[in-house]
Amino acid sequence: MTENQLDFIISFHSKLYRQGPGSDEETLKAIKFTGLSETNELKILDLGCGTGAQTNVLANHLNGNITALDLFQPFLDVLEERIKLPNIRSFQGSMDDLPFEKESFDLIWSEGAIYKMGFENGLNYLQPFLKKNGFIALSEITWLTEKRPIEIETFWNNEYAEIDTIQGKINTINKSGYQLIDHYIISENSWLINYYGPLEKELATLKEDHSIDKELKEVIQSYQNEIDLYRRLKKHFGYGFYIARKVN
Repeated sequence: MTENQLDFIISFHSKLYRQGPGSDEETLKAIKFTGLSETNELKILDLGCGTGAQTNVLANHLNGNITALDLFQPFLDVLEERIKLPNIRSFQGSMDDLPFEKESFDLIWSEGAIYKMGFENGLNYLQPFLKKNGFIALSEITWLTEKRPIEIETFWNNEYAEIDTIQGKINTINKSGYQLIDHYIISENSWLINYYGPLEKELATLKEDHSIDKELKEVIQSYQNEIDLYRRLKKHFGYGFYIARKVN
């Protein structure tokens, strides 16, 4: 991917309420599994926060301070404009080079973003930043069937080789120093209505912009292909939401 293409992706994703599949209801469900709703003075890290859809839910349903971290400042600019709450601090940085002290957080949250580090590597890297018995909550691309068409196997093996079954993800969590609390698969609406729907409208507008060059048209088409692939083969893959607690 070129720098021009990356800037283009950031520009149209910053207009979306969510930069990936999810919903307020899915975030709330995961919060309930942590059992932290009645706990005061939590320190929370929201990794790959984007424009802050889930950050807002966390801030309104948990008592404490949230550090919302993203690599891309344009996303944080939108977050700061949309959410004006005193318990949220935005922070521009890379999730695999955190400047925080060890055992700093009661809860580390990351919806659809830990893949950037790799699931196992991310779990291992983040574990020391959690306090004793601290929680981690992650949504992660997951196989939903044991047998898949070669088309979808090829797509995801090229996009993200660490895609695995639910049991495979659970095994990785357990061997990385966590105890699984619970897990679930997010709804199709979280993909089609909350993310792909608004994204497809934005792509349609961009397709009408005749000033866009071939390089950027390739980006538009790649996202449209991804949406079409999900519609056709969604029974085979989705986002698993995994909630776990640090055990050592």
